[in-house]
Amino acid sequence: MTDRTLYFVCGGVFTDTGFTTLEQGTEEILGPFETEAEAEAVWGRRMRAPENFDRAGHRLMVVPLRLPYRVAEIAASP
Repeated sequence: MTDRTLYFVCGGVFTDTGFTTLEQGTEEILGPFETEAEAEAVWGRRMRAPENFDRAGHRLMVVPLRLPYRVAEIAASP
């Protein structure tokens, strides 16, 4: 058995140029995705969406979450 990695797209509109504080109500968490490629495709669509395209403070990132074997096994069971 092996570990499992899931991918999420996370971010929102940040209130500062250091990108440390999210503007309340703009938080985005999308996923989980089985592959990094799936998450990156969603990331690209969200970043190019008309409502986000010209927002300088809007940032999203693909975040991997590695599940150790035992957790992955439990999560996959019906």
